[in-house]
Order: sequence, then structure tokens, then C-alpha cells
Amino acid sequence: MSLSVIAANQREKEEEELRSFLTYSLLGSVAFHVLVLFFGTMLWDRQPALAENPIEVIMVDAPAEETLPPAPKVSPSPPAPFVLDPSGRPMNMQLAESSGNSDLDSGAIEAVRKMRFASPGNRPLGVRMGITFTLGG
Repeated sequence: MSLSVIAANQREKEEEELRSFLTYSLLGSVAFHVLVLFFGTMLWDRQPALAENPIEVIMVDAPAEETLPPAPKVSPSPPAPFVLDPSGRPMNMQLAESSGNSDLDSGAIEAVRKMRFASPGNRPLGVRMGITFTLGG
């Protein structure tokens, strides 16, 4: 026997084994998918079970919107003059004129006292600032 005859026989043998493998693989795949389809449909409940007690739906009108009375208007305070020190802190705070309400007057002074401004440079800077309060409920 020559080498080419041996190679041809070997090739035929490999092709036959490949056909056999592909045939059994196809049959196995078909069997697997049929089983999955059969048992999958048995386990999968197509209609959900109905509830024993019905669900009640109650319709309620939307609540009426509450309207708040308008906030009382307070006339703006006259400008509050003060001086900025070189670090930007206000000092020498005073009201040019009282608003007539001592709580608002002291609140204006306290608000200015808590503010911080950019440094005006090496010398103090005089500033006048109007303060407006809005009273809310």
C-alpha cells in the first residue's frame, strides 16, 4: 500500500466520523429542545389565577387647594449707613430712620453685622444699604 492510499482511507474514515458526530448532535439538539418545550409549557401557567377577594376602587374628589393670605407688606427701611473696615467687616452700623418696629430695626442691624464684604483696600469705606423685610406665615 502506498502512502496516498493510506491518506485517502484516513480521510474517508474522518469524514464518516464527522457525519456520525453531526447526525448525533442534531438528533440530541432536537430531543433537548422538544423536552424543554414540552416541560416548559407544563410549568408555565398561561392564565394567572383570579384573586379570591375582588379589589375595591374608591374614587375620591381632589382636595380643595388651601390659599394662604397674602403676606403683610412692610415698607422698606431707609438706607442703613455703615463703614467697612479694611478686612470687609461692617462697623458703626446705625439706622438712618426707624421703621417703627423695634424687632425689624434690630433685625436689620443684626443682618448687616453678619454680612461680609470684599476688602475695600487699606482704608475704611462708607456704605449705605437699603434693607427690605418680607414677612411670611
